[in-house]
Amino acid sequence: MGAHLSSKLRRSLIATLIVAALVFGAFLVGNHTHSSSALQEQHSSFVKLAAQSRADTTKLTDACTRMAPNASLNLKAPTIESRHGTDLALLFVTRTHYSLCLKGSAGNSVSHPIEITQRPNPVYELESVGDLNKVKGLALYATNEWFVVRVSSLITTLKVVTIGRSDVTSIHDGFALVHESERVDPGVKGFSYGVVVGFNAGGGFVSSASLK
Repeated sequence: MGAHLSSKLRRSLIATLIVAALVFGAFLVGNHTHSSSALQEQHSSFVKLAAQSRADTTKLTDACTRMAPNASLNLKAPTIESRHGTDLALLFVTRTHYSLCLKGSAGNSVSHPIEITQRPNPVYELESVGDLNKVKGLALYATNEWFVVRVSSLITTLKVVTIGRSDVTSIHDGFALVHESERVDPGVKGFSYGVVVGFNAGGGFVSSASLK
């Protein structure tokens, strides 16, 4: 009798363990499937955003190439891409030329490929493009400007200071883009949009230039 009960108990215990193992296995599979789906959704979302970004860049590049031959300087991708709100700026740079392609509130604009100039200053502005609109009821103008800045190999970091909102990209191939938007009085003597300041790898000041 005791042996028979022991055998029944053993079989019951084994059956219980098998059921527990099956339930635990199903739980793991369910979690793995859910995690895989979540990761796939996140990955798909990232790919979608990246694809949209590439589509915007390609569309603007094509539009600028129609306005100015070789606007992209035969490069597959812009050297610098910068976005601010609905504005998109693309800077193409080769060893000898650069070209700025811009989509702003006033529409698309492009600079014909321009030969890169060399100046003694370690940091200096090459070109500015943007909007200057009268503020209704005030003796001020609202600005939305982009600046092409050229820097020497001495400079590794740029900072920009303006009266209003401003931003500067990281340096690529000796170039950077600066964007600013503010309210200004262009009639003031010595008017400037701001100052861009360059620092070396150790954080030391190297040079500065006005944005005009």
